[in-house]
Amino acid sequence: MAIGAATTQENRSAATPARPIYAATLPANLRVSSVTLQPRPELTTLPEGLRKGEIFQRRAALKKITVQIAGTDLHYYRPQLLAKLQTKYLPLPEHGLQDRRSGEIFYPNFDQGFFASDYRKLDPGFFVFVGAANFKKLFANDNIKHSFLKIFLWTMLWACGSVFLTFSVGLILALALNAKKLRGKVFYRLAFIVPYSIPFFISILVFRGMLNKDFGIVNEVLSKGLGLVGISLSNINWLGDPLWAKVSCLMANLWLGFPYMFLITTGILQSIPPSIYEAAQIDNVGRWPQLTRITLPLIMSAVGPLLVGSFAFNLSNFVGIYLLTGGGPPMMDSNTPAGETDILISYTYRLAFEGGRGQDFGLASAIAVLIFIIIAILTFINFKYSGMLKDRKASS
Repeated sequence: MAIGAATTQENRSAATPARPIYAATLPANLRVSSVTLQPRPELTTLPEGLRKGEIFQRRAALKKITVQIAGTDLHYYRPQLLAKLQTKYLPLPEHGLQDRRSGEIFYPNFDQGFFASDYRKLDPGFFVFVGAANFKKLFANDNIKHSFLKIFLWTMLWACGSVFLTFSVGLILALALNAKKLRGKVFYRLAFIVPYSIPFFISILVFRGMLNKDFGIVNEVLSKGLGLVGISLSNINWLGDPLWAKVSCLMANLWLGFPYMFLITTGILQSIPPSIYEAAQIDNVGRWPQLTRITLPLIMSAVGPLLVGSFAFNLSNFVGIYLLTGGGPPMMDSNTPAGETDILISYTYRLAFEGGRGQDFGLASAIAVLIFIIIAILTFINFKYSGMLKDRKASS
């Protein structure tokens, strides 16, 4: 096994490269040139010719070996590399820490759960019990409350709008293709299912390119089409303008979601007995009353729980928002990392992992609990609506 020497960026101290050592057995106090090996009692032999993968698997044992080179103790750092390792911070009295390089001193802040100095704090922090402080911050801090309420309202609009648009388009297409005299039904139905067969994240990335302000095909088609009738239209900033970014999210989700509703409503329509419509025709009931009094009630009784489930899904549809707009454009009047198209789940992610002034896991966890409560309520409504909570008595 060849062992070299190196140093880490923390100490930047020079070290003399060690000569390669090939040995099946490492006896105590073995000296090779200027290299002194001091093996631990529990590790006195090493197989000869270890590969990198085998070295990595045995790194816990290799870290117990100390190699002395020119009076410097070196330890295992990574395969074929030794380094002078030391802790970055020195412990001080009263639970303080001191940076070895800069001399900066940090003391624990038990209110926030961080080691902090006069200028900065260390990540990650430690666990402290704050009670309902994060929930209070959501509704009492004016700056955070404003951003949270805007994101909450958009989340509700996004979920309701997505369900309404996808269901409406899917229902209209299903009713149109259910006509008896229509030819080529199989072809049309296959064509409408195509968006559902493409992976979700690929479709979102395609929409991101199509909606590009300068090079997207959507703006190009609109400008050429309106130019034929003498209307001049500047490029729409689909992903950079707050209003158009929201419209883009709804359009993309409509394209991705209507095939599911189309499949569901098509199946329901085909399961309705034709005798019901025949009886309606005998009673001289027109097509519109048949639609509103027969077809739609039968569809809603079957698809109602699915709509509730679709609402809950869109409520936490992280991929649809994050891959298309990234939550942007930025919300200018927010003191937290928030965007105009952020929904609650993407806002939680940004607070936890993309905070410019640190990761606010506490506030993100509070919002995650609220999301759980909302989805739990919707699930209860779904179960109650579908009759799953009713006790089924065994038939005698």
